[in-house]
Amino acid sequence: MRRQLRDAALAGASMLAALTAFNAVPSTATATPSARAIAGEELYLVAMASPGTAGYRGSLNEGDYRAQVEQEQDALLTALGASAPESRWTTALSGMSVRLNATQARAAGARSDVALVEANELHTVAAAAPELGGATPGTAPGTGRGGRGTVIGLIDTGIDASSPAFVSNARLGPEPARFRGTCTQVWTAATCDDKIAGARYFVQAFGAENLRAGAAVSARDDQGHGTMVASLAAGNLTTATGAGRRSNTRFSGVAPDARVASYKACWQAPDPDQDGCASADIVSAIDAAVSDRVDVLALAITSSPARDVVDLALLGAAESDIVVIGAAGNNSATAGYAEPWVTTVGASTRGYPRGELRLADGTRIAGLLTTRGVKERRRVVAAAEIAGVGVSRRQARLCAPGSLDAGKANGRIVVCERGTVARLTKANTVRLAGGAAMVLINARGDELAADLPNLPTLSISAGQGRALRARLATGRPHATIATLPASTSNRVAQWSAPGATGSANVKPDLVAPGLGVLAATSSASRRGRWDVISGTSAATAAVAGAAARVRSRHSDWSQAAVRSALVGTADPIRNSAITRQGAGLLNVERAVAPGLVHDVAAPRYRAGLDEADAINQSSVAVASRRGVRSYTRTLTNVRSSARYWSVRTTGFTGHQVQVRPVAVKLGAGSQARYTITVRRLPGRAPATDDGWIVWRDAHDNRVRVPVVITR
Repeated sequence: MRRQLRDAALAGASMLAALTAFNAVPSTATATPSARAIAGEELYLVAMASPGTAGYRGSLNEGDYRAQVEQEQDALLTALGASAPESRWTTALSGMSVRLNATQARAAGARSDVALVEANELHTVAAAAPELGGATPGTAPGTGRGGRGTVIGLIDTGIDASSPAFVSNARLGPEPARFRGTCTQVWTAATCDDKIAGARYFVQAFGAENLRAGAAVSARDDQGHGTMVASLAAGNLTTATGAGRRSNTRFSGVAPDARVASYKACWQAPDPDQDGCASADIVSAIDAAVSDRVDVLALAITSSPARDVVDLALLGAAESDIVVIGAAGNNSATAGYAEPWVTTVGASTRGYPRGELRLADGTRIAGLLTTRGVKERRRVVAAAEIAGVGVSRRQARLCAPGSLDAGKANGRIVVCERGTVARLTKANTVRLAGGAAMVLINARGDELAADLPNLPTLSISAGQGRALRARLATGRPHATIATLPASTSNRVAQWSAPGATGSANVKPDLVAPGLGVLAATSSASRRGRWDVISGTSAATAAVAGAAARVRSRHSDWSQAAVRSALVGTADPIRNSAITRQGAGLLNVERAVAPGLVHDVAAPRYRAGLDEADAINQSSVAVASRRGVRSYTRTLTNVRSSARYWSVRTTGFTGHQVQVRPVAVKLGAGSQARYTITVRRLPGRAPATDDGWIVWRDAHDNRVRVPVVITR
């Protein structure tokens, strides 16, 4: 299970076997809500059947094999009559981005030496902050320690090198000898500090000519998302953030002692609807990160569940012993990154910060409050009643910019309503009019919103809003806004993408906090130094940090063992299907000491590309319509002493799930194979049945294997 850090010589199987790893298939790339084809482009991504240097196991050294890969690519271009490629990839995979006409693309897809051809597409970052809604109190689930000696690579919108979350400090330890990344321009400097180990950018496929005016053609983050994700994964333990009601909070990423390497592949266009990350730039960033030898690679970027060139590049990352983390996506029908070599992360809520409007007559209106409260009694007014001169009541009700009469809003608690105006814009309208606070009434079906506005803001439900309107109709009451203890319930966010029914792999793999999480942001985004983020982006960052902490503690573990530790130790969320939560909620502390893991030798992924059962995954996906099914898995004891483990199954309603043997005794580092047999019970089984295989030792340590059964 020892990590195999490959140097110049790459040992393994023959070149011929590598060439036949994939079958050539025509392009199946389509535009989806999370990946829109770039209009007018004729840029294609071509993945060759032979692997990049990361997946090669033949007798050639790295340099000679890379030369051979380039010769194969050139031969294809000559056969197609194509021009020179815009980008070449030789490490994570063998491939290129090249301009082709439709005839050339079809011809390439039909060749036996080509694995996949697809059109360049635009993907989006997997955050919806602040408009998605929901909230999580406190900061990232870090402890102020962990991750030393590791480098987390992040493919995103860049990084703000001036943020206090990325200041060099002694706790980072010596620079990792294996990392060989470089820095391009971040701000005005061309070098990185100890905390930011690498920073590069990729804009070839998106096109520098398509950027918004003033966009930084560098690794600098002028949007904020990349800085937020990086800070949640590995931001330093800082002093007070000064953000909202958490002004005395000490911030910490999950792995604050880890270093970060930023690969900017996501950009802003003049039209915000065209912001995103070109798939060819994403693959270029993956290829660079694999060459740089990061320890963990996080993509808080949406993806299609269908296998694409990005997935094949990430296969090369896994074969290079990099732990790969991907975002399941928001408001999409099916979770992306469906392959077994990617740890796919959904979003959960760990409760929300609460507050209430306390009227002088004793009426209390509860809601979500991320900011400080209002201790002095203030008059409460409906925004529609204090419209400015020449402004309609509708515009005032929505608290559109400039819609309020400052004389009537000054010092008041102003009640605004959801609508076409952004929530933070509403808060700013109230602030500029002199308001003391805002109460935001949500529409029916809206989740309460997690923002970090610049004045006290209480977000309330539609039902609470009706009660408040009725009270306002009888006069203009006075009130305070009080803070309340945060709720503590766990659930999967409604908008977190579920796994596909009948998929060969259980997705998402697990969930992590992704609602209203406080993070450092880029000063160039004009939102200050701190903000809140919602979406599977935040959850992905947390799991990336957790992976760095596990890898830091166990430098000899493979990427598959780290992935298994994260999945097997997650805490199941009650009343949530496994296709929504995967293994459950991330438990960082338990992941560092899991007891048992399901390890996978890197070549097994490529050998089992079309047969997921052949891979020793930490989960099981079953198609019961095929009758009695059996699956095998292998456990590895990663404790330093012998342990006795027994097994039980739980949760299944329409199937009998048996595990043999029912108990194993494993010495330190030893392995045991077990068989899972699934039988459909008499009667009508549910369309989707799920449950758990639970291994438990005498010290009450538990390792869970989620199982999903579909008809």
